[in-house]
Amino acid sequence: MNEQEHSGGKFIYFIPVPPSIQAFLLVFSAFLMMIFFGVPLHQFGLAGTIRSFSSDLGVWLIMAAMFLPLLALFICLAYPPRSWLARLEFERECIRLVPKPPLRWIGEPTKEIPIDPSSNELILCAGNADGAPYGFRVIARGLNHRLQELNVASGARLTARQAKALSKGVAASIGVRLQLIQREFDDAGALREVPWAPSQGSDRLRSFGKVALAVSPFASGVAVAALRAGLPIAACAGFAIWLMQSAFLYFYTRASCEKRRFPTLLWLSTLITFSSLYMATYAVASYLLITK
Repeated sequence: MNEQEHSGGKFIYFIPVPPSIQAFLLVFSAFLMMIFFGVPLHQFGLAGTIRSFSSDLGVWLIMAAMFLPLLALFICLAYPPRSWLARLEFERECIRLVPKPPLRWIGEPTKEIPIDPSSNELILCAGNADGAPYGFRVIARGLNHRLQELNVASGARLTARQAKALSKGVAASIGVRLQLIQREFDDAGALREVPWAPSQGSDRLRSFGKVALAVSPFASGVAVAALRAGLPIAACAGFAIWLMQSAFLYFYTRASCEKRRFPTLLWLSTLITFSSLYMATYAVASYLLITK
């Protein structure tokens, strides 16, 4: 999907869905399809499923009414139309951040900052105002030379491709240069802003790691079921996989240049989400692979 749009002297940038969220939604959609088609095929075989479809059409329609809306919803959330996305609108007089439609429905306002007509530069800062590396900020010199900023929340870091699209789009539409900076901690622990040169290689590596973490409950559940492990062994294996993921995230967070604190509450909440998805996948896969 094209993430940008030019309209006269306006440049519109649509905030994309993070790849890890897309991967999770698509794998969960595949999990629903596995239940919808896998259970009847396992129970009746291909020929029996076809006969059941012709003789019990009402049952199939009820099942389709249960599964297909969820499947369509997850796919639409993974690849939503532009009208479902938050967007940044750049004009020569101002920059406007328009929230997603659900947030607008509950009252979140559109945010806007003015641009000084004499200014020929905007600042694009990777990371949010709290120092976390996710999302980005657009900083403009407004009237009376006051610096104002828009904080764009996102579950992913600003990538080199996104920064390039923003820089080219802003320069082509309103004739303003976009300076790239990032916030990091120095050796003394002080937060500072330095020029940022985005790297496509590191972006791909981070995206791959997040996608792997998003699909790991489903992949590990299928793998443990394929090994025909009993429930106690499966539970121990799932807990061990979760601990390894948590240890990796902890040491990665501590060793990163941001030197952020490890979010303990978020870490504990992943145990609930991981274990529920892992055990559900293990149960369905065990039924399909083991039950005769």
